[in-house]
Amino acid sequence: MIQKSFTTKPKTNGSHYHGLARVPYDGYVAELHKGECVQTKVEVERGKSGGGNTYQFNVTFNVTGSTERDAERLFELFVKKVEHAGIAGA
Repeated sequence: MIQKSFTTKPKTNGSHYHGLARVPYDGYVAELHKGECVQTKVEVERGKSGGGNTYQFNVTFNVTGSTERDAERLFELFVKKVEHAGIAGA
């Protein structure tokens, strides 16, 4: 007798590739994707009330004698530095 083994995906209530504003009820089963983050209710409330790591700043670049591409490269470098600082916990 040949036995076949099948693995089945657990039944989910949804796959939310683009996010889910809130979990509708206890026991809700969602399919998660690599790189996604799940927050607790407390973390969400802290973020909404202005707590946590929320930063706002304005940056002005005054560049003279450069091409538009030079300005884009400078801005890309700036963005990378800000993203790196955020990942590092700054």
